[in-house]
Amino acid sequence: AYVVVRGVWGEKMSQELHQYATRRLSPHKVPVDFIVIDELPRNPTGKVERRLLRAREQARVAADEVAHAARAS
Repeated sequence: AYVVVRGVWGEKMSQELHQYATRRLSPHKVPVDFIVIDELPRNPTGKVERRLLRAREQARVAADEVAHAARAS
């Protein structure tokens, strides 16, 4: 899940957010991890640009795969 944080993000806040989600959501909807971003990308009408979030996630996964491959070599 993408999270916009006003303040300091740390392990404690991540755990608290995960616990909150666990209490409030069905088990299959609880995020596995939280990705902190400065702001949500929005279109001119103010709606969240989910397509840009998906593109950001794909780029992050690709970068992780490249880093993993480099460490394995």
